[in-house]
Amino acid sequence: MNDFVLYGQWVVVVISLLGVALVSSTKHNTRLSGYIVTALGRLSGAILFIFLDLYAFVLVNIIHTVIGLRGYYKNKKEVIEESIQ
Repeated sequence: MNDFVLYGQWVVVVISLLGVALVSSTKHNTRLSGYIVTALGRLSGAILFIFLDLYAFVLVNIIHTVIGLRGYYKNKKEVIEESIQ
C-alpha cells in the first residue's frame, strides 16, 4: 500500500501537469486532449485519496473530473456546430 501511494502520487502529478500543458495550448485538438488528460489526472487523484481516507479531496477531484469532461464535450460540440455552419 505504501508503494502505491508513494509512486501513485507522482503518476498523478505527471498526468495533472501534462493536462495543464495541453489545455493551455492554442491548438483546438490539443486543448481537447488536455481536457481528457485533466479528467484522467483528477480521477486518478480521487482514487489515490480514497486509499488515504481523504474524502474531501476525493470529492474535489471527482468534481474536477466532471468539469474536465464537460469542458471536452462542450468544446467538441462547438467545433462540430461551427463546421456545420
